[in-house]
Amino acid sequence: QLASLTAYMQRIKDAGVRLQITSTAPDKLRLELNIFFNPLVLDSNGVRLDGTSPTPVLDAIKTFLTALPFNGLFVVNNLVAVLQSIEGVVIGQIVAASATHAALPYTFVPVEYTPDAGYMVLDESYFAANVNYYMHAPI
Repeated sequence: QLASLTAYMQRIKDAGVRLQITSTAPDKLRLELNIFFNPLVLDSNGVRLDGTSPTPVLDAIKTFLTALPFNGLFVVNNLVAVLQSIEGVVIGQIVAASATHAALPYTFVPVEYTPDAGYMVLDESYFAANVNYYMHAPI
């Protein structure tokens, strides 16, 4: 696909314009979360009690990241809104968010982050070790 895009762009670009087209692996996102849940909907591992989803929080995060437009801005507060829209999640708290591109070290994401690769994926093994579930009565 990269070769096809490069050939196409060489044909349609204006004379004298130099192109540098690259394709890289996605940026990785690490999240540390506290999920305060309704025990009538979720269990202490975040599994829906009705059996419809074993990983509703993980699924919602992955869907959120997939729905970001290419070269779109990742906004921490928008992810909080997604977490709190999950049935059974009373409070979704992002304790820490960090991201990296290629072999660069992870950097803290306080408010927003523009992925260098144009898109992001969740570091799922880090996520699994850093999500905590706490029972909470409905608000």
